[in-house]
Amino acid sequence: MKNFRLTLKQKYGYANIFFGASFVLMALFIKSGNIYLSMSSTLLNLVAVLGLLLTFFLKSDIDDERALDNLHRAAYRSLMLTLSLISALLFIMVLINITVDTDTILRIILGISLTLYGYFFLQFERE
Repeated sequence: MKNFRLTLKQKYGYANIFFGASFVLMALFIKSGNIYLSMSSTLLNLVAVLGLLLTFFLKSDIDDERALDNLHRAAYRSLMLTLSLISALLFIMVLINITVDTDTILRIILGISLTLYGYFFLQFERE
């Protein structure tokens, strides 16, 4: 059997995008009245967590200087956009005077930040 080796794009880019998207879907569907939507989003999140854990244990390409630089750039850009998103959401929530479940907001913000991290890493690797 051929040795399976993850590329850096798969390890850092696509895995984080899939994991982040599963968090957003779980946040949107977990509180719905439909049991099938909530269970399927929970199972999708479980699969995403297992997939993300596999990226740590499977063999992958060696992180070179360029990839590490792209990881740092992607993390910084993702952090700044996530903080901007949190500030905008807090401003809108105060302006409209609504209350939102913090568990749902936390999952959405975590999912968006992980998705942005993977997306920016893929974007920087293409350059």
